[in-house]
This record gives sequence, C-alpha cells and structure tokens, in this order.
Amino acid sequence: MNNKSLGQNITEYSVVISSLILFFGFLKQYWFYNAFNINIQNFLSIEEVLIMFLGELPFIVKLMLFAIAYYIILFLVAKIYFTYKDYKGFNNEDNEKKFHREFESFFENKKNLLILLIISLILSIIGVFVFGLTYSEFAIVYLTLMSCQTIYIFLDIVELDISDFLSNMIVLIFSLSVVLYCKNIIDIKKVLNNPVHSELIYKDTDNTKIDSTNILIGKTNSYLFLFNPKDNVTKVIKSENFICLKNNYSNGK
Repeated sequence: MNNKSLGQNITEYSVVISSLILFFGFLKQYWFYNAFNINIQNFLSIEEVLIMFLGELPFIVKLMLFAIAYYIILFLVAKIYFTYKDYKGFNNEDNEKKFHREFESFFENKKNLLILLIISLILSIIGVFVFGLTYSEFAIVYLTLMSCQTIYIFLDIVELDISDFLSNMIVLIFSLSVVLYCKNIIDIKKVLNNPVHSELIYKDTDNTKIDSTNILIGKTNSYLFLFNPKDNVTKVIKSENFICLKNNYSNGK
C-alpha cells in the first residue's frame, strides 16, 4: 500500500522526470556526435542538454497521442468482440459487467498472453524492417508502440513482483531510448545527405581558412563541429577563434 502523501509522490516523480530529461538529453547528443568521433560530454553544459532535449518534445507529444489513439482503438475492438461474439449486445448493467469479466479473464489466461506476445514480437520485428527501409518518423512511432506493447505483455506473463510505477518506468525508459536512437539515425542521415558546407575565417594575422568541403554537423554555445567526409575527420573549433562562418546549403543526395 502506498502511504505517501500527494506532496511526497509529486516530489519523487519530479526528481525522476528531471533526471530522465537530463539523462536522455545527454544520451541523444552522445549518440549523435559519437557517430562523428566526438566526445560531446567535454563540450556541453547542463543548460544545453535541456534545450536540446526540449527540441524533441513535439515528436514525443506526437508519439503519446498516437499511443493513446492506438490503445483506445484496441479497447474498442476488444469491446466489440466480447460484446457481439455471442450475438448479444450490452443492453443493461449485467452485460457490461460480463464484458469486464470476460476482458479480464482473457488477459489472465497465459495461453492468450503467449499468443499476443508472439504476435507483438512479429509486429516489432516488422517495425525494425520498416524503419530500416524508410527511416521515417511514422516508422519510429510504429516500432516504439509495438515494442512497448511487447514489454507490457512480457511483464504480465512473467509476473514480476514490481509496482506499476516501476513497470511503467521500464517501458518509458525503453521507449525513449528507441525514439532517440532512431531519431539520431535520421538526423545523421540528414546531415550527410543534405550537408551544410561551411567556410571559416580564423582570427589570426594570416586569415587562415577552413575550406567549404567541411560539413557543419552541429554547434554549442562555445564550439562548432565540422566534419570532413573525404578524410572522415571532425574538427572542433572554439567560437571565439574565428571571424565569420559562411554556410552553403546543399541538396546533396
């Protein structure tokens, strides 16, 4: 039984959510810049981690809306099935109670859960292939929903002695990991397929330049990151060390 006050629960949830935002904000940047051999932890501040994570909030909200719609549809389909499988509608309170009993009984049956787990695993594998073919945000949504569904079914089957809060946190952490990892793959492809070629002029007596073969892959408050695809080398440059940055946007394929 949870004997904690509302204030204590709010405090605990706030700490967990804040920690997750910081963790996944950093993790997203780590995955992205690691593809270009940059240890981004050496160049980021906490404020920048928060700002970069907040940039993904619109997509996360979109994912949540899809999840709500998906599970509403599943519930309605289940209700229609249990309501009319014997050609009887729910015209009174007893029939409504019968629906809830049959619904709960169905999901308490391990055989039914195993069948659902296999179906959900197959759908998750399909999601991986769809994402690999399309690299689209819709594919990320589909893969995330199917994966989370698989985890929930698995947790019901194994009957771990954990609280609902902990099981929800497991699914939340997994879903955010899937979303951010897949989003990074898309972001990396966008950088390489639609490069922003940049030319820098340094603050020195010779006005040394870095030519426009370099691709601007990102920046923080104090640093720029330029990737040379020909040499597969990334340059890290302090913002204070150059006079100007000239960008040439390309529609490269």
